Amino acid sequence: ALTDADWALTKDVFSIVGTIASVFGVGLAFYIGLEGLSTWKKQLKGAADHKLARDAAIVLRKYRNELVTLWNYAESAAVQIDGQSWIGSNGEDSFTVSIYQPQVDKARQVRAELEPIALECAAIFEGVFVSGFDKLYLFEEACCGGVDSYLQLVRRGGFNDRVEFISD
Repeated sequence: ALTDADWALTKDVFSIVGTIASVFGVGLAFYIGLEGLSTWKKQLKGAADHKLARDAAIVLRKYRNELVTLWNYAESAAVQIDGQSWIGSNGEDSFTVSIYQPQVDKARQVRAELEPIALECAAIFEGVFVSGFDKLYLFEEACCGGVDSYLQLVRRGGFNDRVEFISD
């Protein structure tokens, strides 16, 4: 038979065990919540990284296509300069300008789309994205320079001796 003193002691033991179980349950719930938030944060970061990588891949493909086309135009311009087909045009060949200039503009436009994405990729992914685009930009600038030189010859109808002398 339980006495009054024994019953009070038993109630206190159950109360203490209940409190300990409650504290453990709250701690477990807190831990599970933190793990859930951590997983959610990783998923959001992964989704954002995936979107950035996807955007970069799309713009890089456009840029590659424009560079290939620009290379063809630059090669054609070099052949025209070498063959001196621009001689005697007296700047009246606006048809040639209307063919070449839009391609240079398109390549520069796609590069403008690429630059902010490339900067973000360099900040997040590092590696090849830090300086890898520099070679592409130099290639583009060389091609644009060749086409621009040809277009200047077409517009002017020949070399400008004064400008040639200054640039040397």
